[in-house]
Amino acid sequence: MKYIFTTLFILGFSIYPLQDLFAQCGSPCSTPVEAFDVNSACIMPSPQALSCYQGATQASTPVSLPPFWCSSVENNQWFGFIATSPNASFEIEALNCQAGGAIQAALLETSDCTNFNFVSPCLGDIPSGTTQILANNVPLVVGQTYYLMIDGSAGALCNFAINGATSITSGPTEICVPTATNSLYTTTNPANWSISPPGAGNIIGNANASTSALVNWTTPGTAEICALNANCPNIPPFCLTVTIGESVQATHFHNLCFGESVECGGMTYTSAGTFNSNVPAPSGCDSFITCIVTAVPIINTPVQIVNLCGPTEYQFCNDSYNYSGIYSAVCESWQGCDSTVNVNLTIFEPVAVISDPVVLGCGASGSQILDAFGSTPALPPNLTTYQWTGPGIVGATNAIQCQINEPGEYCLTVTHRKPNNSFSCEKAVSIDSYSSAPAS
Repeated sequence: MKYIFTTLFILGFSIYPLQDLFAQCGSPCSTPVEAFDVNSACIMPSPQALSCYQGATQASTPVSLPPFWCSSVENNQWFGFIATSPNASFEIEALNCQAGGAIQAALLETSDCTNFNFVSPCLGDIPSGTTQILANNVPLVVGQTYYLMIDGSAGALCNFAINGATSITSGPTEICVPTATNSLYTTTNPANWSISPPGAGNIIGNANASTSALVNWTTPGTAEICALNANCPNIPPFCLTVTIGESVQATHFHNLCFGESVECGGMTYTSAGTFNSNVPAPSGCDSFITCIVTAVPIINTPVQIVNLCGPTEYQFCNDSYNYSGIYSAVCESWQGCDSTVNVNLTIFEPVAVISDPVVLGCGASGSQILDAFGSTPALPPNLTTYQWTGPGIVGATNAIQCQINEPGEYCLTVTHRKPNNSFSCEKAVSIDSYSSAPAS
């Protein structure tokens, strides 16, 4: 009987100190709530009960402090849980931190709610938009209470998620269409995928509760591929910005003038041929250019015969001419190359002038002389002709002078013509003649 008593006494002595060794600070909870003092910590029944929690670091003053920290403790908060197995791990995701901000996290135990021991590494830098795994490196005692401490690095104000991460862990952020359109994106947890704006691309296959998404990007610009944790719809989606550039494929045609060069696709060419070039773009999407260069021979146009009646002007090669002559100028052809243009320009500008008549007699038999000496002759080798009409012409009607013996209206037509009669211009004038006979 003494033996039995001794055994019971030893067992009783062993059990009660173990209960005091692992203190439970705070009180049991069914929903996670942050605490700034570990004595007010919400104790969850398992590590998994913290899943899908979303919180934020605040501008608070530390109350409960670990013996040391990754850097410095600035605005820490505590979450308690009861170990259900020797191992526990948490996905800690940092979201929407201020510029340069990050989250810090660690697992600790305490026997008196004041002094703490680490049971995990201290994760000192979880940048915004990333996820890190926090796991114990000391075996946990099933049934013991442990504490997850989260702090903003250097007092950073961040949102964070526990076991609800949907960080996109792989996938390109720069795409060139149409050369590379399909892109694969992955997450660590099943996610519901979406694209913003929707017209930027299409998700091929299943877009829900999948750890990957194959996206066919279609429209150049800036877009986002977003993953929402399928098991934690209350946690904001993780969105990755994707820049969609455009790879241009084009064929350019160029005329190469004699003795000159052409620029195409970032290259200079001095000979004819078909050339391919790859033109880099700031977006990282190259343009593939085919240059077809055609040599244009020197063009010497035959002499152009131009005949005009003046007064007028003739324009060619950006110059104007109002006198007859042979002209030569360099013009740009329809192919963009210089060509020599020769023009034989004739501008006929006849002027018909009848001088005042000269009285050559008296009475009914008197006559007058009309002349066209004031009219303009054509320049040789061109010809000038005269033609008189009227009621009393005596003699020739096609001379520079005309004799008349009756009053009336007389008309002179002066014509300038080419020697071969291929072109002519004429000018007419009329005059009223009179009789010199005295009145009866």
